Amino acid sequence: MKTNKIFLLALALVVATGTSVWLTKNSQVQDVVSLPLLGDFEDQLAVLQTISIRSRDAVAFSAEQVDNQWYATHLSEVDSFPVNIDALSVFIGQLNQAKLLEAKTQNVNLYARLGVEDLIVENSQSRSLLLQTSNSNFELIIGNDSSNGLGTFVRSPDSKQSWQIDRVLNLPSDQFSWLKNPVLDMTADDITRAELQGDEGWVIANQDNDFGLAGLQQTDDLIYPSVLANTISSILATSYERATPAASVQLPESVVATLFLESEKGPLTIRVYSADEQHWVTYATDQHAWLSNWVFSISESSKAGLVKSRSDFMQQTVVSD
Repeated sequence: MKTNKIFLLALALVVATGTSVWLTKNSQVQDVVSLPLLGDFEDQLAVLQTISIRSRDAVAFSAEQVDNQWYATHLSEVDSFPVNIDALSVFIGQLNQAKLLEAKTQNVNLYARLGVEDLIVENSQSRSLLLQTSNSNFELIIGNDSSNGLGTFVRSPDSKQSWQIDRVLNLPSDQFSWLKNPVLDMTADDITRAELQGDEGWVIANQDNDFGLAGLQQTDDLIYPSVLANTISSILATSYERATPAASVQLPESVVATLFLESEKGPLTIRVYSADEQHWVTYATDQHAWLSNWVFSISESSKAGLVKSRSDFMQQTVVSD
C-alpha cells in the first residue's frame, strides 16, 4: 500500500514539474529507505552539548547546555540567553524520528533545485546543522521542503548523495524565534504590589489574590472586575520582537514609564522607552540578573499595555441632562 502511494506521488511530481526525473538517483520509483537520519548519532542526543544552525550569511541559532539548561549564544559573544526549550525539543525530536525516504540527485549542478548547496556557494539557500557532544558530532546540510510538503531535502556535507527525509524539519524563522519569550518567570499571583509612577500612575495591591486599586472610592467602578489582575498578567507576559545586548543600544535619555513590582521572589523594575515610533523595555531584578544585560524591542500594542493609566481601569461616567 505504501509503495503504491509513493509511486502515485512520484508520478504526479513528474507530470507537474517535468523535471523530477533529473532529481532522483534512478528513474525508477525508490523503495522507502528505513535508515534513521541521525544514524548512530541518535544515541548521543541524551548527552548533546551544543547545536548550531547557520545560513550562508548568518548564524540563525546556536546554543549550549549548561547545568541542564539550554542557553542561546548567537546574539552575543559574552551574554547568553535562555532558549525556548519547547521549540528546541520539537526540532530535536524531528531529527531523532526522521528517516531517509528517497535518494535524490548526486549532481552538484542540480543541488540548487533542492536547496542543498554548500554554504560557500553564492546565493546558497541551504542551512548547515551541527550537533556536538564532548566526543562526537553530526553535520547536515538542510535544504528546501519538498513541493508536496511531506519532507525536507538534506545532504551530508561529506557526501554528494542528497536525500528526501520523511518529514518536514521546522527551522527557526529568525534569530529570536527559538528564544525564551516572554522572559519573566512571574505570574500575577506572585505579585504583592505593583506601581506605575507618574501623574497618571497607580498602585495595585494583591492580598490573597484579591487585587485592589489604591485610592478607589465607593462611587468608583472598575471597567470590569478582573481588570487589575489582567493588567498585571499582561505586564508580566509582554512579548518582545528583538533582544539586543544592552551595551550596543543607545536608549533615549527620557523614560516613558517606570513600573515597580514587588513579589516574594524579589523586586522587579520595568522601564519603557520610546523614540521615532520605536519602543523598548528593560528589566532589573535580582532573581534574574542576566536580564539587565538586554534591551527588548516591543510593539506599539505591547508598549500600550505597559503604560496603562489609572483612568484605563475606570468606567466612564455618563452625565445625563
